[in-house]
Amino acid sequence: MRTFAPRFLVLAAAALSAVGVASAALADDPAAPAYTGPAVETITSTLRGPDGAALGAVQLSQDAAGVVRVTVDVSQLPAGPHGIHLHSVGTCEGPAFTSAGGHVNPASKQHGLLNPAGPHAGDLPGIDETTVDLLMYNGATSLVTLMSGPRSLFDVDGSALVVHMNADDQMTDPTGNSGARIACAVLAAPNPALATATPKPPATGSGAAGDAFPGWLPLAVGGGLLVLAGAGAATAGRRR
Repeated sequence: MRTFAPRFLVLAAAALSAVGVASAALADDPAAPAYTGPAVETITSTLRGPDGAALGAVQLSQDAAGVVRVTVDVSQLPAGPHGIHLHSVGTCEGPAFTSAGGHVNPASKQHGLLNPAGPHAGDLPGIDETTVDLLMYNGATSLVTLMSGPRSLFDVDGSALVVHMNADDQMTDPTGNSGARIACAVLAAPNPALATATPKPPATGSGAAGDAFPGWLPLAVGGGLLVLAGAGAATAGRRR
């Protein structure tokens, strides 16, 4: 488990510099779009371990160009690199989190940002030294949307964010050899009211199970701070 002090001051500084960190960390990755802000849509949730304990806050923000920034407090994850993906079902039942389904993949592609036959829409840059600063992960994608439409995370099955035990090699189908699922956050709960007679494209991606923290996490929102309770509800909050 990563340790640091003072927690509040460090996380506050990380949150306030999130946009700059994300741009710098992803600058060398041609597959990573640039988030420019300001956010036109934002959702927040809580990352939870296999026992349901809160591990930290999750925030997704979409700018006017359609780029979604993913910010996650990774301070309570095991040390080392981890795969992180957007999954196709908005449920997080521990300890294995298989209830979250496979990766978001409406185009039926293979896994991996470096895979010529990929990527899945739910693939993200991994959690490592290039995407983490002051214990905050910052990734970005333009393959999903927080709005309505065929790429929306708010579909009939909902969606979740899942962290895996091992690094993602960004090539191997279906999960980049990233191993067991160790943490999960509901981004959008399933919404049966959106069900239609048209079958959805198949999703791919799997994985299998453990880790805990309540605490407070301040995140930058517009020109000010939004203080989120790490021990908040498992369902995601959405606002514009």
